[in-house]
Amino acid sequence: MSLITSHLFLGNIDDALNRKFLKTIQCDTIVNCSKDLPYCENYRCTRKRISVHDDLKDQSISFMSYALLEIIPYLYQVHSNKKTILVHCAAGMQRSAIVVLCLLVYIQYKNKYRNTKRPPTNGEIKTWCNNSLKLMFNRRPIVFN
Repeated sequence: MSLITSHLFLGNIDDALNRKFLKTIQCDTIVNCSKDLPYCENYRCTRKRISVHDDLKDQSISFMSYALLEIIPYLYQVHSNKKTILVHCAAGMQRSAIVVLCLLVYIQYKNKYRNTKRPPTNGEIKTWCNNSLKLMFNRRPIVFN
């Protein structure tokens, strides 16, 4: 488990199933970046799933890009409200790291546009997410199963 910023954690399946850990960090939202990894059964919080395989196939990358457009604005709101988020996948090294990277980029650009009357467009958000995906895949070409 890694604390990325206040209220934002990056972890693996062991972290996500550890009820004591989830209670300690007062986790409000868990983002499960897998097709079939379970949630902690006896911990109540908001659960979100990005149902994507851990591979580098074009279909998975395309789905991940689409899913990011849906979930990043939601996670931004949760984070802005100082609610704790845990983003995880099996190893906590690829799929979940992409989500965290995109959220950090989104936060940076939202802060940039905070004092302007024009918020970032969906096209700009998509570009940021796609650039984050490309960066991650270029840096981490190994697939963790």
